[in-house]
Amino acid sequence: MANFVNQKGDRINSITIPNSQDVRIGLWGFKESKDGPDLKILTSPYLQVSVAEEKGDTRFYRIYGYHPGNWQLDAIDHTGGTWDKLTVTVEEKRPQAGYIPHNVLTAAKASKRKWGVPASIVLAQWILESNWGQAMPKESNNPFGIKAVGDQPRVSAQTEEEKDGVRYTIKSPFRKFESISDAFNEHGKLLATQGQYARAMKLAGDPDAFADALTGIYATASNYGTVLKGLMKRYNLREHDAD
Repeated sequence: MANFVNQKGDRINSITIPNSQDVRIGLWGFKESKDGPDLKILTSPYLQVSVAEEKGDTRFYRIYGYHPGNWQLDAIDHTGGTWDKLTVTVEEKRPQAGYIPHNVLTAAKASKRKWGVPASIVLAQWILESNWGQAMPKESNNPFGIKAVGDQPRVSAQTEEEKDGVRYTIKSPFRKFESISDAFNEHGKLLATQGQYARAMKLAGDPDAFADALTGIYATASNYGTVLKGLMKRYNLREHDAD
């Protein structure tokens, strides 16, 4: 019988890992056969598992979780028999400055592929508009401040606007999305298809120029483009444009 163990060799039935961080666990008692390794790991699509090293009768695996929730690892032999199970809980990391969640990165890159909006711009807007995901309208999944129109699902929240150099706060209806990926897709579609952003889209190869072209159009703040450019530089967001 194979057992999951920690690095001290203690048998474990469950582990908890922080979202988007690696944890190493061992599988003790594996054997080799003419059909190949006696044991292999089956997992959910939300966990990445790779062999890290082998020490004696223990094979150590590196587990990477990027989707919060509870998952299960199964160790099976070459006959298809299940040898052991391990419950994996992936903790959702609280939004904080400097941390871009995996689902946000994935959504930004998907927007670039589908709509042509630079991922660096999308991520900079996500940081600025939602304060690293901390300041979205409650239960909206809307980090970009996209307003609701017609009969679109909505939530009401306070927002800050600027006119003639004067900043003021008003209450506005914001679009409610089923998921973060839906919001990123709608954001990309908005920039790629709405006439007021046509000039910006022509500058998609130059994120700095793209940011400047959004000033006074996407947001009323007179320094909007400058702030976006600062975020792209400080957090090296342009590296994500290459993916």
